[in-house]
Amino acid sequence: MTVLQPSSRPVSFSPSSREEGFVREPTPLRVLSTYRGLKNPQYLFNGRREYTQTRDLAFELFHAHPPMDHVYLGIGRSPVPVMALLKELGGVQSANLPISGLGNKFELSPAQKVALFVRFERAIPSAIVRSGKDFVLVDAVYKGNSMVSLADLFPEYLASRGLSAKTIPYAMPMGGGGIDRYTGENLGGAAARQGWSFAHNHLAVDVLFRMAWADYENHAEYPKAPVTSEIVDYPHRPENAQLRRVVRAYMADDEDLRPMLAQLNRRMALPRDDGDTFG
Repeated sequence: MTVLQPSSRPVSFSPSSREEGFVREPTPLRVLSTYRGLKNPQYLFNGRREYTQTRDLAFELFHAHPPMDHVYLGIGRSPVPVMALLKELGGVQSANLPISGLGNKFELSPAQKVALFVRFERAIPSAIVRSGKDFVLVDAVYKGNSMVSLADLFPEYLASRGLSAKTIPYAMPMGGGGIDRYTGENLGGAAARQGWSFAHNHLAVDVLFRMAWADYENHAEYPKAPVTSEIVDYPHRPENAQLRRVVRAYMADDEDLRPMLAQLNRRMALPRDDGDTFG
């Protein structure tokens, strides 16, 4: 039975890092903000609010597609904070795919497609691939072109491995309103055809905007990895470990996290008949 729990590697902030009622990381890890095209340096997490939004987005994902039945694959360098939090929860199976530059109008050569599938093979642990669970593709979207393309490519990869698991695109639209004015034109038809799922958290606007504009990309697990490249191995970036340490520290100081996990675990433990949905 899948049971979620916080990381067993506690990290806490020093008392001096508390400012104005919220916690900031001990060292101000900075990224270059591209929000609305303005290149202003900002804290990795702008206080507890952004961590809380990240946590709530993760739990919305869990309730839509529970960990007992699904594994989560982060797409490229946008959903970085959510994927970092998932990796700090025991009982959650997740991985990041090193892939960049996907569009909805490109053709891969046979060699490029083989290289891409090998890249997937290297990035996704075999225990996840053979878990028997369905795959949720997680991304923060502005236009959503990458998800449209990967929604076709990833099932093809699974079929090449002889796997029949489902692929579920899960989009976190900029603005938090499901198919909104930013993404509806791009995703409306594709969503209906491919069984997409959407985050609807209107309160997570800060993190959603920053993810969609790739503000966290400097702390992604992998560097930029063009889809048309025949490179199959990309190095893990130490900045991602820094981000996970910051997330772990917020989690350790989060009084609401354990009750939220307990509630989710209770719901996952309830018996279900075939065809029942979680919720």
